[in-house]
Amino acid sequence: MRKHARLILVSLLGFLAFATTAALADSHVRIVRLSYLNGQVKVDKGEGAGYEQALPNMPVVEGLKIATGSDGVTELEFEDGTTFRVTPESEIEVRQLALEDSGATLSTVALLHGTAYIDFRKRKDDVFNLVLPNQNISLSHAVRMRAEVAEDEAELAVFSGELDLDGSDHVLRVKKDESVTLDISKAGEYTLAKEIDPAPYDDWSKEREKYRERYASSIDNSRDTPAYGVADLAYYGSSFDLPGYGWVWQPYGIGYNWNPFYSGYWNYYPTTGWMWCSYAPWGWYPYRYGSWMFAPGYGWVWSPGTIITGWRPIPPVFGAPAGFQPPVRPIRKPMPRETVVAVGAAPVIGPGHRLYDPSDPVLAVRGGLQRPGTAAPASASANNRPTPAGGVSTFAPATPASGDRPASISDLRRSINTPQNESALGVMKSEDTYNRQLHKEMEQHAPAYAAPAATAHGTTPHPSAGAPPSWSHAGAPSSAPSHSAPAPMHAGGGGGFSGGGMSHSSPAPSGGGGGGGGHAGAGGRPPR
Repeated sequence: MRKHARLILVSLLGFLAFATTAALADSHVRIVRLSYLNGQVKVDKGEGAGYEQALPNMPVVEGLKIATGSDGVTELEFEDGTTFRVTPESEIEVRQLALEDSGATLSTVALLHGTAYIDFRKRKDDVFNLVLPNQNISLSHAVRMRAEVAEDEAELAVFSGELDLDGSDHVLRVKKDESVTLDISKAGEYTLAKEIDPAPYDDWSKEREKYRERYASSIDNSRDTPAYGVADLAYYGSSFDLPGYGWVWQPYGIGYNWNPFYSGYWNYYPTTGWMWCSYAPWGWYPYRYGSWMFAPGYGWVWSPGTIITGWRPIPPVFGAPAGFQPPVRPIRKPMPRETVVAVGAAPVIGPGHRLYDPSDPVLAVRGGLQRPGTAAPASASANNRPTPAGGVSTFAPATPASGDRPASISDLRRSINTPQNESALGVMKSEDTYNRQLHKEMEQHAPAYAAPAATAHGTTPHPSAGAPPSWSHAGAPSSAPSHSAPAPMHAGGGGGFSGGGMSHSSPAPSGGGGGGGGHAGAGGRPPR
């Protein structure tokens, strides 16, 4: 049943008044994470270079625009675990990422056109604003919702929680399993429905959220440590109590030749400088917090330290073996088209045109997905960026003329409900992070390499699901597979990659500073 009515929504002028008020607050620049991408996804850093290739774990700053092509999907993950997912043929702009002195976050994301799924996890006084064409919506309750913007109309659907649309005369509350359609050309006109019509990517977003809830819930995050990336640690590796080192974490699928900087890239923003980024699906937390260390008999492990404090552009390294060469931060300020510098082994293009880190445990389980001509070269151009010739998906800036955009919500859904996208969704379901069977295979694939070394230390590491319990491990939920062995290293098959294709950019002597905290020399050990 649909209810037609009129509501005077917050206009663009109202939003500008809000933005001015927010700007007066004591705030600091925040950085959030591009946590997932598949298919054609590009970013515009606002420096006059236009759209360029997006990469996994790319830091997202205020002013960034993200556009998806005909098969592109991506996900933004915020510090509190809030997510903003974008489907094909869409464009968003991150307009505000601020932090008040009280600790409350101020986030504003505009959906310019297309479809987005928002899972807002209301925490204390945090403010999240969703901007549609000429309309601003402040999310005042925890809510899981879908937003769609076509040329003539927009639709908001609430899967759980509540959504309030503020007007000058009253507030329209959209409850669970309800939707509201807004007439963009006639401000204030809306249609409220007591049901939600399905859209092509509803199941994809739901599965992504189930994955995050399943694995992030194994970590007790009650001490307000950042939540972004926690689920990926729990899924792609395991932690154990390493004698003499404390609780550490190690990814699945790594081999003897691997090191934490085996494959990645430097990313530059004027407000942050150069930051090291990893292609690995788990590669956010271990490069923004804590430190890496080399433990004899175990290999490389990551330690969060006693307390997670301080955001790092590159983590320090302790106890590095002889010959280790950390990546060297570029010195000069780059030109607009030179803000990404690839280092080391190139990423692999796998099913669904997704970029895989060469040490991704999925490659180990599947026996390797790399095929001739599908590796993006680390130094294929003057600025070391992956190029189309290397297999990285490219497309023209996803900003079609207004007349080319779907006029109605039904047209918008039809435009992305293509056989190509249905096939891509099937591939994501079989290869991506919400596949519980794949997780079990990753665990079973890793041999118990750590056990002999543990005997030498006189004790056996304690297996644990996910991130180190310096966060206070809560135990895996009954629906999640539990780890049966500590995360080992192995020399054979799949994840054990030799140095082929390794090309460090201006390597420094072992123990040399890598920027943003530097690297400790060999033999060092971080405090417990």
